[in-house]
Amino acid sequence: MVPKNPDFEKFLAMLIETTGQVEDTYFQVQTASENESWGMYKERVYCYELYHQLRNLRSDSGPYVLMGEIDKHRHKFISGGVVPDFVFHVPGNMDDNLVVMEVKRIDNNEKEKIEVDCKKLRKFVEEYAYKGAIYLVFGDEDGQIDKFREIASQNLNGLKNGTFVLLWHKHAYERAGKELRL
Repeated sequence: MVPKNPDFEKFLAMLIETTGQVEDTYFQVQTASENESWGMYKERVYCYELYHQLRNLRSDSGPYVLMGEIDKHRHKFISGGVVPDFVFHVPGNMDDNLVVMEVKRIDNNEKEKIEVDCKKLRKFVEEYAYKGAIYLVFGDEDGQIDKFREIASQNLNGLKNGTFVLLWHKHAYERAGKELRL
């Protein structure tokens, strides 16, 4: 197992604290129809609120900058046109890449999509020197986190250069919990 990186651990703690501040309005968007309304998990809405909360909470993050959905197309070192949901890094410096993060709704649980996210996270840690990868799943559906845990474990076990953490944020106003650490 890779030794713990203090900056990664600090970001992880901040992220977990921040998830507890995501309000229900952004966690599960109310959708209207003719006869009723119901809540739907919307990844982009959740991510925008998470970004907002992280920026508000961020105190002393040193040289690191939080960026959401940063497009890596035409990047000199990162190939494949990948767009991670979040990175926490020092822009313009490949030596200070701290965190890459993917976010997924719990009901967006097709095996192929989870595997694509896991491969992206692995690539950022192993090839682009990110100190850690976080897969944040939000929402609550019985038994579905098991699928994320199993696929992530299969695809991210044995990282040589960094840490992987699977977080599950079940409910608005509650902090995410660690489901898996590799």
